Amino acid sequence: MQRMSNVGITISKIFERFVPDPFVIAILLTVFTAVMALLFGDFEGDSKIYSLLDSWRDSKNGIWKLLAFAMQMCLILVTGYALATTRSVKKCIDALSTIPTNTASAAALVGFIACVCGLLNWGLGLIVGALLAREVGFSLQRRNIKAHYPLIVASGYVGLLVWHGGLSGSAPLSMTTIEGASKVVPEEYLESVSAVLLSDSIGSPLNFFISGGMLFLIPVILLLLAPKRVEDIRTIDEFGVDPAPEYEPTTERTFPDSLNHSPVIAWLLALPLLLALWRYVWVSGIDRIGLDEITLFMLGIGLLLHGSPVSYMQAVTRGAKGCAGIIIQFPLYAGIM
Repeated sequence: MQRMSNVGITISKIFERFVPDPFVIAILLTVFTAVMALLFGDFEGDSKIYSLLDSWRDSKNGIWKLLAFAMQMCLILVTGYALATTRSVKKCIDALSTIPTNTASAAALVGFIACVCGLLNWGLGLIVGALLAREVGFSLQRRNIKAHYPLIVASGYVGLLVWHGGLSGSAPLSMTTIEGASKVVPEEYLESVSAVLLSDSIGSPLNFFISGGMLFLIPVILLLLAPKRVEDIRTIDEFGVDPAPEYEPTTERTFPDSLNHSPVIAWLLALPLLLALWRYVWVSGIDRIGLDEITLFMLGIGLLLHGSPVSYMQAVTRGAKGCAGIIIQFPLYAGIM
């Protein structure tokens, strides 16, 4: 167990020292792909460079090919964030944060919850994992328990290891209809592509075995990665983490304020959205659910739980900050394709 924790500390130090920002990695991958294409690619015309630039800016298959898909990913993130920051979810997070008694149990618990939420929705898992990690850190601090905060934080993001086997997996949800597949599959291959039902992908026994195994293995590995030596432990105090802001009741004085904070207004949108989803499942079947339907569900449930249009929009506004990487990097990924 000591050897396992030493491996974790070594890997952490290597990544801190050598791994740059994801945007930098995307740029370097773009340059590498372009160089490989120039060296080994087949081009029409006399100039390889001109052909490469023309294909890159192509409106159908160039850097803008994934615009619709990028928007879907942004919506999954912001609707997941909005749901994760409702009062109901916050109460669950607060209750769970009091359970761990040391670094090992904290990392295992945070990792397990992040994975469960990640299988439901990767945006939800990402935010719930991060919020739970922070609250667990503060809970341990209040109880004067020294815990290795970096590992607890890392545990909050392990939901990204399993999300593609869950209900927001972009590939299986895109392939439930030919229309969805056309957004990511090149046109020349669409004739040979057929829809893949959810029961054959996310709902398959193989996926249950793999995702279920990950739900067990990830917390065990995180438990073993907990540092054993006191000198290796870095507590939450070292990082200047701010506690979550408390919910403050709003004072409604004017007619617009009453509308802004009215649960009825939120329900006027949430209920039709959920009814539209129910109608789709009734007509097409649950096997045909795609990314749009998952986003529809997250949007409707989020509005219901927030209970007001303003509260929901404030949560979406905060969550939208996390979309910067998707907005900028997805055109580069399309260019690499």
